[in-house]
Amino acid sequence: MKDFISFMEKAWWRYITEGILEEGIREEIKESWKLCREYGVDPFGGVGEILDEKSMKVRLKENEELISVAHPIMEDIYRQVTGSGFLLVLVDKDGYLIDRIGDENIMGETRKLNFVEGALWTQRKQWEPMLLLLP
Repeated sequence: MKDFISFMEKAWWRYITEGILEEGIREEIKESWKLCREYGVDPFGGVGEILDEKSMKVRLKENEELISVAHPIMEDIYRQVTGSGFLLVLVDKDGYLIDRIGDENIMGETRKLNFVEGALWTQRKQWEPMLLLLP
């Protein structure tokens, strides 16, 4: 796992500084990096926008069924990776983070970036609901 994280960090840095995509990176990740560059996302200072409390309550209500189905699955997955520095994230169709589970150290780091419930972190106008497992 440590080797993979090191590889990804070096590959990301090379892409950011030289625009070169290393072999061995999943296509979804390559596309994400390309879109971020295309949209002018600051790779060193990105901080997500967060919904106000009232809007977040509405969004959670709209996604109540999705959360009730996904959260137990997230808990099952998390039990398998507890202590490994992973974060599981559920976003809605618009790209708003609506649920997350992870080790406290990674949860603290993501709070610094506003990568929390109610945050909008999207490259697109329309998402399909998804569950992300982030190292």
